[in-house]
Amino acid sequence: MTRKQKRAIFFIGTTSAVYVVLRYLLPLVVPFILAILIALIIWKPTQFISKKFHISETISAIIILIISSTLLVGFLYIIGGLFLRQIETFVDKLPIYGELMIDKITNMCIKIEKFFQLKDGCMMGYLSKILEQMEEKVLGEIMPYIMNNSVSFFTAIIEITTVAAVVFVATIFCIHERKLILHKKEQSMYLREINLITRRLGSVGGAYLKTEFIIMFLTTTVCIIGLTLIGNPYGVLIGVFLGILDALPIFGTGTILIPWVIICLFAGKWIQAAEIATIYVICYFLREILEAKLLGERIGMTALETMATMYVGLKLFGIMGLFLGPIGWIVIKEIDKTYNMT
Repeated sequence: MTRKQKRAIFFIGTTSAVYVVLRYLLPLVVPFILAILIALIIWKPTQFISKKFHISETISAIIILIISSTLLVGFLYIIGGLFLRQIETFVDKLPIYGELMIDKITNMCIKIEKFFQLKDGCMMGYLSKILEQMEEKVLGEIMPYIMNNSVSFFTAIIEITTVAAVVFVATIFCIHERKLILHKKEQSMYLREINLITRRLGSVGGAYLKTEFIIMFLTTTVCIIGLTLIGNPYGVLIGVFLGILDALPIFGTGTILIPWVIICLFAGKWIQAAEIATIYVICYFLREILEAKLLGERIGMTALETMATMYVGLKLFGIMGLFLGPIGWIVIKEIDKTYNMT
């Protein structure tokens, strides 16, 4: 067997192993991985508080976690409250928006009928049939689906609460047993391989995740503040949606904001068009600058490669695949590189 064939078989085997780990093993250990990451993040502050106030590192970690959790829950409570209130406002005004949309569609149909010299009311009649079919589909399929999955929603909340509790306790144990964990790592027969892979993966994968979360958070914040300042009643609702959209491959804030600017220009709303365009430009340069500054060449992936891995991850693992795809590819490359260096 030639060297190329051996490497190809090894690469295929590595890819299969990484897929199995991400698909079946990762969900079982996610809380403990998060606990390790959080423990690494708060280790220096924990040491500082421990030395400053002469208390144990475990107590210091508990204090930091309680303060951080309280601030996070408070922030989510405020944003969540605004989010729900704006949804409620939107639902209350939905009949008004529906009437406005019907008026716009009616006027458009009349203009099309006159331009093509069609029979009066034929376009509106055709659209009415389409709307009736859509209404039947919503009532017959979508609404029962929502009702049937409402139990799953509450189950998900319970699961998230349980995972959060496990992460909290596991983080404390990681701090408390830090020396023991490091000792076991040093005694492992796979120490060299672990160090070779985790050093690079920690640098690249950590930089990638950190960058994406920072960009998503800042994009959401910019959109919420910008839309709220220009008087949009759904600033939080649209801002959160744009932040999530910006993290998706191919899509971005421009998917919504650019057509919005064009519509405003056609409607003669020049000031609103300029305001929305400003929000888009800020979000665009925010992503470009932060990706160049925080990632640079550290990730070792081209833009096309990143997009491809995100898309494959999305298809294989769902929404979480947007992060798992690039990380999985980094792991595969690092294992392959480590194997061929030895």
